[in-house]
Amino acid sequence: MEFTAQNFRDAIGDSAKAIWVSENAAGIDGFVTVCSSATPPLADCSPLEIATLYVRPRQQSGGRGAALLQCALEHCRDLGGESVWLTVNARNSRAIGFYLKHGFNKIGTTQFRIGDQAYENNVMNIDVRRPVAT
Repeated sequence: MEFTAQNFRDAIGDSAKAIWVSENAAGIDGFVTVCSSATPPLADCSPLEIATLYVRPRQQSGGRGAALLQCALEHCRDLGGESVWLTVNARNSRAIGFYLKHGFNKIGTTQFRIGDQAYENNVMNIDVRRPVAT
């Protein structure tokens, strides 16, 4: 999703999406979006996707990402989901480490396309029926 005001308005109005925002005195410092009707990239994936988890670089390592992720996982549990998936750039070792730390497992790969360019992404999932201690 491109970060535009119109795309956020559209997402807020979409009943298949849920968004949580983290903010501080200066404004928004992160957000997470869950889609309950996503088209999975792999056969083993549910329709529940963490579509976006973003925390501003200066705010990372302060617990915001973990708090936003927990909101998303609780929402998926409340929906009765068994698992939720996400994609992450295969070269983003910091993000991959974050998700592994929080109980996600790599289950495959997919390609993220921008124009005629393809970028490898890891597909990761987690069983939301069992909360993970971190």
